Amino acid sequence: METIYINGNKIKETIISDLKNTIKTNSLKPKLGIIHLGDDKATEIYINHKINVAKTIGVEIELFHKKTCSQEEVEKVLLKMNQDETITGILIQLPLLSNIDKYKLFNLIDPNKDVDGFSPTNKGLMDNFQTSFMPATAKAVVHVFNLYDVELKGKEVLIIGYSDLLGMPLSKYCLYQHATVKIVHEFSKNWKQDLNKYDVIVSAVGKENLFEATMIKKGAIVIGVGVSKTDDGKVAGDFVYQDFNGIAKLVTPTPNGIGPITVASLFENVVIAAKAKDYKKII
Repeated sequence: METIYINGNKIKETIISDLKNTIKTNSLKPKLGIIHLGDDKATEIYINHKINVAKTIGVEIELFHKKTCSQEEVEKVLLKMNQDETITGILIQLPLLSNIDKYKLFNLIDPNKDVDGFSPTNKGLMDNFQTSFMPATAKAVVHVFNLYDVELKGKEVLIIGYSDLLGMPLSKYCLYQHATVKIVHEFSKNWKQDLNKYDVIVSAVGKENLFEATMIKKGAIVIGVGVSKTDDGKVAGDFVYQDFNGIAKLVTPTPNGIGPITVASLFENVVIAAKAKDYKKII
């Protein structure tokens, strides 16, 4: 069996090209407000990448960035972004400062501008997919499912990790597609013992060598979302993707796997919000 290794950058470029055309064809004026707190270097690099992508497709950025900030101050900024009619989408960049209650911010964000799908309204609507805003990481995995015709109906799906970014929304999607879903996390015990029964495995832990190719079912779909750094500073996924050649049907590499598609998926949500503003609210 020949294993398919996806090219995340190629998929990203296709999505970005389509979004650029959509913005131009519909004369849209998307503007993304980003709230970024702290001085984490990795997060700063990620933000700069988003800004560069925004410039490429024609999305204006309004960035609020402070190394230290109070809850009251950031809430005022968020409410101002809610009220600003020129801002069509809002992104609260995680992680936040330790003194900031992220759930209070999620409660305040306008659901029609909530491009990451974190507001209680959008989370509730996600139960039966009545919202347009699926979190970008989960949406990136769905892109892979759709592009490679991954059939979920009747399949056994394992999701490793239960975050709001991936595990929770993706599990709902898979259930909606009539899959049987199991979620495991840091407190789950002995979950590796039956790893070879799953048709689809999605791993979002950020721990190197979490499981091995010999543990999985032949012909399984293996999606890697978790990212970590090795001792020599290199980027690593939750598994050594090269080892799955001839065992898995489809594998996402790290890097150049889900990461680039996640960025493109975020801007899909940004464009959806901008289009909705021109004719009606999403919610």
